[in-house]
Formats: sequence, structure tokens, C-alpha cells
Amino acid sequence: MANNLYIAATGPESGKIMLVLGVMEILSRSTSSIGFFRPVIKAVEPPDNDIQLVLNRYHPSLSYADTYGCTYAEAREMIAKG
Repeated sequence: MANNLYIAATGPESGKIMLVLGVMEILSRSTSSIGFFRPVIKAVEPPDNDIQLVLNRYHPSLSYADTYGCTYAEAREMIAKG
């Protein structure tokens, strides 16, 4: 059985968060430990709405900072540096 699941979409406004909420709901009923991670977010402030929704609904043992990798600006900088 897989221990990780990654949900991706082909573009914005695709309804991905609705799918994420459905999957999180199912997982929260069958396991005691769930997590959530977004590789890239728009900015640290204001907080990402999708992350806040998942943290408030499912209360995983994660801090906000543990739920994302970097911001778009940081990603662009890393790409520019090669």
C-alpha cells in the first residue's frame, strides 16, 4: 500500500482543493497520521488559504512552515541561479 499521495492539476481554478478535502476526509477516518504539503505557494504572507483550510479542518501535527517548500519568488530565484 502506498504511503504517499500527490494530487496535481493542469491549471489554476481546477477544483483541486475539493479533491484534496475529499481525500483528506477519507484518510482522516482510516489513519491517525495525515500530512499536507504544497511545494510552491504565492507568498508566506498572507497565509495560503488552502493550507489554512486543511490545517484548521484536520489539525495535522504540522506547523504552517512545514506545509510548503518555497514561494514563487524563491522558486524563480533558484531556477535563475541554475
